[in-house]
Parts: sequence; C-alpha cells; structure tokens
Amino acid sequence: PEPYSNCKNIDINSIEYSDYRILILQANLSYQQEICFKYCKQKMLIKNCSCYSLDLPYISGHRPCFTYNDFFCSATFQITHYKIEECYESCPVKE
Repeated sequence: PEPYSNCKNIDINSIEYSDYRILILQANLSYQQEICFKYCKQKMLIKNCSCYSLDLPYISGHRPCFTYNDFFCSATFQITHYKIEECYESCPVKE
C-alpha cells in the first residue's frame, strides 16, 4: 500500500534497479523514490514514443519530443500512464 512499495524483495544489483540508481547518481542527486519514478517514466516514454519529455529528467542518447506527433504521443502517454506499476516495483521507498 502507498507510500510503500509492494513489499517485494528488490535486488539492488538487478539491472533495472541499478539503471535508475546510476542515472540518479550521474545527475549528482541523492536517491529519492519520486526521482526514481520520474526516471522510470521517462524511460518508458522513450520506449513508447522514441523521444524524451523535457518535463522529465534527461536521459542521454535520445532525441527530445519536438514534433506534433511527439507531443501528442508524450501527452497521451503521460495522461494514460500517470501511475506506472512497473515504476513502483523498480523504485523502492529507500535505497
């Protein structure tokens, strides 16, 4: 239940968890679940729309959402995927 994760054992060495942890550390930020959610959401948006949102943390190696189709995809994704279950599973409350 909120505000906690689903009480699953999360391996901090797992690829997905460490990806977000590395991104957060590269941005010189300390781990917070909310920051992890934003990186997770950005990664999922990139996967679905092939571009990144300027409203979410930057992930290198991708192009920004600039065209009409990009904005439409990004806006639709963010509205329909406000809470992404995968992000709750990948972003524990505390590191």
